[in-house]
Amino acid sequence: MRIFILTLGTRGDVQPYVALGKGLISKGHEVTICTSSSFEGFITEHGVGYGYMNNEILKLIDSDAGRDAVEDSGNIFGWMKTMIALTKQVKPLQKMMIEDAWKSAVQVQPDLIIYHPKAMAGPHIAEKLGIPRIMSVPLPIFTPTAEFPSMVF
Repeated sequence: MRIFILTLGTRGDVQPYVALGKGLISKGHEVTICTSSSFEGFITEHGVGYGYMNNEILKLIDSDAGRDAVEDSGNIFGWMKTMIALTKQVKPLQKMMIEDAWKSAVQVQPDLIIYHPKAMAGPHIAEKLGIPRIMSVPLPIFTPTAEFPSMVF
């Protein structure tokens, strides 16, 4: 079975899927992980296929404005102000990521898509290709702590 894994974020968002991919490969499946291009080497050195996605959203997160968005998350008004300012920049980046994920999926022609919820194109690509999909959250992103408050709330 050809499995397409779609994720987005930092190494902590990618590494669990590399482990999953390696496990699936050991059971005879072909696995491709589609994520930001900065992780291509990390993914391929573990023997997992790589599907291209641009790096622009990570560059934005690593910018002063992106760091402000994370650091102001305890101050709802500061966070909202930063989010409004970033919206104009984020929309075209999201469109590029979705297009990159689609192109990679078309190349792979998967039988199944496993996706992280931050990689919002997963269910849409699966629907368009007429294949099943599985949302997988191998990390506690919905359990906020004082150090890592939920960005949604």
